[in-house]
Amino acid sequence: MILLDKENHSAALVGTAYGVKYYGIEDGRENSFCRLRLNYGFSIDQFGDKEQLYFTCVAFGEKADYIAAVTDNAKPTLLICGRWEEREYNGEMKEQVVVEWVSVQPTLPATKKKREEDFSDIDI
Repeated sequence: MILLDKENHSAALVGTAYGVKYYGIEDGRENSFCRLRLNYGFSIDQFGDKEQLYFTCVAFGEKADYIAAVTDNAKPTLLICGRWEEREYNGEMKEQVVVEWVSVQPTLPATKKKREEDFSDIDI
């Protein structure tokens, strides 16, 4: 899911994190930095082929550290709110979201219990 308000430069995204690149202070940087692609769905073209849809996100400091930690050996679903921006890079216009808030979408554990078993200790 993606909600963009380009007029007010704000964005809210929900998607799976891919291609996370993290540069921490141990890499000689003054502030940690993270760039990732957030897959928020797919489109189907006229021939029925699926195309993955990605949005580029960048994070700094503690937010970058958090994203790096939760995406280490995993591809979690992230909830991201931030500032949408468009900038020129090598003669091309690029869109990205600068992360201002991030959280991992919780997942419910799989269970094999039947509903009746959940109430087996109750006398009726």
